[in-house]
Amino acid sequence: MTTRLLIIRHGNTFGPDDEPRRVGCRTDIPLVQSGIDQACALGSYIDRENLIPDYIYASELQRAQETAQIMVRNANVDIDIQTDKTFNEIDHGPDENKTEPEILERLGKKTMEDWNEFGVVPDGWIVDPRALQQSWIDFANETREKREGKLTCVVSSGGVIRFAPIILENGLPDDVAPKVKTASMGLFEHDGNAWRYVFWNKRPE
Repeated sequence: MTTRLLIIRHGNTFGPDDEPRRVGCRTDIPLVQSGIDQACALGSYIDRENLIPDYIYASELQRAQETAQIMVRNANVDIDIQTDKTFNEIDHGPDENKTEPEILERLGKKTMEDWNEFGVVPDGWIVDPRALQQSWIDFANETREKREGKLTCVVSSGGVIRFAPIILENGLPDDVAPKVKTASMGLFEHDGNAWRYVFWNKRPE
């Protein structure tokens, strides 16, 4: 009996004329129009690809809640969205709500590359990688124990999602980075023995 875990990053929170900022748990902003469109596309995709969740969990933040709500509405299904603060975004400390050029000036390019590629926490950010990894392990175990044979979906943010692959027996493929784009998906399956990679950082086609 296959148990599946679908992990989705929320849609866009900045428009084409906005300068993107690094927003975390202390910056609760809604989706912009392109993010709404992305959430609609996610709904169409999960309907078309037979990936309708049996259970959905989303962080407390507007961007995750809206993505989940719009997605299920566009998939024409009625699913209760359960709020779980475990999946709230990380705290970027002094870089919270700052632009990338501002952050690069403070931290430097190498520091940001190490975060994006390897999850090395920049100085000042309030992040506990081991705690985040453990929270994914605990959630994956709970999924197997309580939702065996079902499809569980989590809608969260990039800083949290990047630690989810810890549950995979063999990790992500060497050519797949943990960083995920907005409105992208990852799918893992458990065949009764271990969690396996299906896809990661995939946007609806």
